[in-house]
Amino acid sequence: MKSRILVIILLINVLLPTSILAKEGQTPILDGYQDGLYPKLEWAVEMLDEDVLYETGFEENDELPKLTYNSSGNRKYGGQSFTTEEFFNGKRSMKIVDSYTNGNYMNRDLNGNISYQDYSRANFVDRRYLANGTDLSISFRAKTTGEGRISYSGTGGAADFGTPIANTFLEDVKKGDRTAKVSNPQFFKSYVDRGRQYYIAGQKGRYSYLTVIGVDVGTSTITLNKPFPGEFSKGDHVLKHNHRNPVSFGSRSIDYKTGWGLYNLNTKVKNYADYNTLLRGFYLSFHTYTHDTIYIDDLKMGYATNTQLFRENKKVYEGYLSDFLDKGAIDKNKPNDVKQLDFKMKKGKLMANVVKPKDNGTTYTYRVDAVTNNGIHYPSKETPVTVISGIKGYSYIIDKNPATIPNTVVNTTSEAFEVPINTGDKYYVHVRAIDKEGNASNTTHYSFQDNKKPTVTITVDTKEYADKVAINIKAEDKETAIKRIQTPNGEWISSDKIIYTVNKNGEYTFKVEDIAGNLTKKTVKIENIIPKEFTMKTSDFESFGDIKIKDRPVKYGASFKQDITITNHWVASNGWRLDVSATPFTVVKPRNGYKGQEKEMPTGSLTLKSPKKVIQQTEGIEQLPNISIETGAVIDDGKVTVLEAGKENNFGEFKVEFPTNALEVTIDPTTALIDGVNYPNQSTPYESTITWDLVAAP
Repeated sequence: MKSRILVIILLINVLLPTSILAKEGQTPILDGYQDGLYPKLEWAVEMLDEDVLYETGFEENDELPKLTYNSSGNRKYGGQSFTTEEFFNGKRSMKIVDSYTNGNYMNRDLNGNISYQDYSRANFVDRRYLANGTDLSISFRAKTTGEGRISYSGTGGAADFGTPIANTFLEDVKKGDRTAKVSNPQFFKSYVDRGRQYYIAGQKGRYSYLTVIGVDVGTSTITLNKPFPGEFSKGDHVLKHNHRNPVSFGSRSIDYKTGWGLYNLNTKVKNYADYNTLLRGFYLSFHTYTHDTIYIDDLKMGYATNTQLFRENKKVYEGYLSDFLDKGAIDKNKPNDVKQLDFKMKKGKLMANVVKPKDNGTTYTYRVDAVTNNGIHYPSKETPVTVISGIKGYSYIIDKNPATIPNTVVNTTSEAFEVPINTGDKYYVHVRAIDKEGNASNTTHYSFQDNKKPTVTITVDTKEYADKVAINIKAEDKETAIKRIQTPNGEWISSDKIIYTVNKNGEYTFKVEDIAGNLTKKTVKIENIIPKEFTMKTSDFESFGDIKIKDRPVKYGASFKQDITITNHWVASNGWRLDVSATPFTVVKPRNGYKGQEKEMPTGSLTLKSPKKVIQQTEGIEQLPNISIETGAVIDDGKVTVLEAGKENNFGEFKVEFPTNALEVTIDPTTALIDGVNYPNQSTPYESTITWDLVAAP
């Protein structure tokens, strides 16, 4: 028996997932954060070897950027240098120190004024030539001691032709002309007046540019910084000079927390109609903004790497960018419930004040894959991004139903809304928080009822004597809030406290009303008001009687019919005095006038005795003025001070008592004459005028 043995050999090829083939250096780095209402993803990919067009590690034999731009002196290098103190690869990196102080980009206006931008600029000298529309990428490593920002761009040159503006030449322009007449000189004057440069093309087609340095509006003439190299005809449009920078990568922020981070910036070469980048090219430049120190290493420029962005393992983007705003990822979770609602009065209205709840947001997980030309995927680590739309406002209803559910339409964006109630019934406030994506919290139900009267506290600013008293009214309502207070004159004031000033004694009644209409009435009695007053009541006096001339001087007395009263309430606060004076006794003038010489007694004939006592009439006040005359004083020879009061003893109502026969007149036979000419066969009448002066002065 013959047997055939068949040997079957299985060649098994193990197909590893493409993600396993990723090299460590080419694993993308993904970062995400919220930008507005959406997640913003930024990623960096170590440029694939096959895509690199240019690279430098700032080593001695590498292509190095020029660190000077248009500045000089201390700012010449912009705080930029090549250093060995920090590096990611090799032995060197580029260092930038405090661009805000050292920045080397200088501006000079038409008036020669110099200003500096707050960045440091570095340029690579050799130009790169790429077709318009090419996808490009910059990748670099960076580290900082604080924070900063780096932006990259491709500087081109003048456009291939000028752009017509709404301004025409009024006359032909010839080669070599330094001036030209234009239809709207005011347009250029607005730039010159501000010291700003405006550039125009010096000829048609490929051109050199000129600067307008002067304008004469009266003659419609502009003056240029150098002659026209070409010609224009009357009616031709003035051509604006455009400088084209065909590549703009944007910027990346650098933070010290990252250490040596990998950063990517992707863009397309701009498709300018007047600038062919494949023929004209660009040179790479970068601006660094920092108050601190930034290090840059492993800078590469080349073709952008194709990337795919996944959210929850579903692809949401594929292309050559290095960032993406994911508008398909929104906040879908509802906010927390309203946990606290306070009621307060504001401008006469009951307001419900919401303690703003937290909006929880929604978390998404992202991954980005770098895809090679032959389809190999290099995946990043997964990165979570939480997007929180934030509280937009509230939906609320106020009614008497305990279980009402408001809809999800925001009817207030404020944390306070009015609660319009005016009865003591039981009310409910139903409120939901709504976020900016329309997610609504559960409804919170707040009940309240106010059928209790408010409380009123009344105090006065003083219980001492005063010319006016301030009454302080403070109302409280523990259930809701105070709506208003009614003053004794009937005026309602929308507040929970007022000050009401009165200047008369009496009873004053106040009413307090809460927002539910509950009323409380309270009365205060004021008894300590004394109105302002500074007055004096004098007295007539009795007759001196029948006066006869004798052979020696004789004194005759007269008494005051009543006491003198002095009142000082709040007026003469620094003090007062009582003065008295009298005119000399003179013969009373007859009806038909005097005959002969007018007769009068000598001064010193009339005296006033010292007051017997002064009595304080105001209850509770003990202060008394000082008596200024000890026994008596002549009053017909000038003013005499009777009483004096200072700061400490001037207040009150004072009764001044004089003794019997307080006024005395001395009749001396040698001086008291009988006027038999004007008053024959009768007694001669004499008169004197007594004047009392109450003076508000020490």
